[in-house]
Amino acid sequence: MTAAIVPDPHGLSDLLGVWATCLGDAPVLPWQLDVRKNELTCLTGEPCGSGGDEVALILKNPAHARAMVLPEDQGRFFACVERIRALHPAATVVRVRESDGPGRWVAIVAMPDPGRAMWCVGLLADCSGLVDIVLGASSASRLDDMIAAIDNPVILMSARSRRPVAANPAARALLGAALDRPGGLSLDDLLRTSSGVGAAELFEALVFRGRWSGLLAVPSADGEVRLCTARIRALPDRTENLLWVALVPETTDAGDSSAEASRKVTLGEPPAAAVAALATAEDIPAMLRAILAHQPPGMAADAVMRSRIFIAENRVVVTGVARSSQAMPTAEAFPYEGSIAENIVRFGLDHLIVEDTSRSIKPIDWVLFIPKGIRSYFALPFFVGGVLHNVLIVCSTEVGRFGEADVRAFAPLLGPIEAALDRLEETRAAP
Repeated sequence: MTAAIVPDPHGLSDLLGVWATCLGDAPVLPWQLDVRKNELTCLTGEPCGSGGDEVALILKNPAHARAMVLPEDQGRFFACVERIRALHPAATVVRVRESDGPGRWVAIVAMPDPGRAMWCVGLLADCSGLVDIVLGASSASRLDDMIAAIDNPVILMSARSRRPVAANPAARALLGAALDRPGGLSLDDLLRTSSGVGAAELFEALVFRGRWSGLLAVPSADGEVRLCTARIRALPDRTENLLWVALVPETTDAGDSSAEASRKVTLGEPPAAAVAALATAEDIPAMLRAILAHQPPGMAADAVMRSRIFIAENRVVVTGVARSSQAMPTAEAFPYEGSIAENIVRFGLDHLIVEDTSRSIKPIDWVLFIPKGIRSYFALPFFVGGVLHNVLIVCSTEVGRFGEADVRAFAPLLGPIEAALDRLEETRAAP
């Protein structure tokens, strides 16, 4: 304890004892307040380090407090002052500006004086050193320790530069020198070469949905390109905003069937023929026929549907096409409640797979898919400004036809499909 305290027969010595036990050498200024006279007296002690007299004035002069306490901390500060004047126990920590320094963290602790009615005793202390220790424990070095315990590759990237600032051992084993080489790894490059999604779309997903997931083609340490399922979340940090990039490398087992293996394709640019067909489609059915005709290798879907979503009107409007002569819906309306779209919005899904429609409890499966002979499907949502506008549904007459590999194989087509949807978007779907 650095302050020299005048002996006090009342409660101040007890308060100082607690403070010394908790914070040791933090510079501290004890004070007492006569509430009836509105008189605050600073007692003998170290005035919160250099410039402490100016800091102490925040307890006396509200205008000085507004000038010195950071605006975002003023509500907390003045609430604490009101409690002190009402003779209630009070404590808070605020940030205070300095005219010739970086500023400091100041702690205020007070309690009614048990020996004198209408008196309050308290402490004003510079706790900047302690705050630095606490904040340092959650800084990048602490994050390094946290991600080191994770088995799958995890990279922390700067949200500003979109380049790595930290990586766990699994990520270093996967990526090798690309992590540390200047200009060697960029999130923008990964997004552009892997799934056709740019940084703008990724940050839109982070803002409105809190996460982004997809497939990234990642350069590995052995010089090959590895396909990884990626999940990206925003991670606020004391020094800068970070992106938490978690990767799960895809594997092709020796026992895979040729059809299954053929669907685990390396992502890149979508086929030119598919892009051209989607870009020239004159209406939604033509767009769906283009998707059906240009599926990823080995997928063999039997039908494709587009559901236009009107959440406020509690309806979805579905149009579909099929390989067979089975009639598909054409601008047919169904309730939003109980739909695929409702599931996607409620649970924040980036896709939905139904392996067997006969086991479903969603009303839409029983009124639409099962009567049309659809036994399994996967659905992909398309958002505009954070609001679900469209859902693409890829369907099969076989049970269990689709898995995660099929959803990932569709990723290169998502950009051209979204562009086609935007181009063909009706101002209001037909009822």
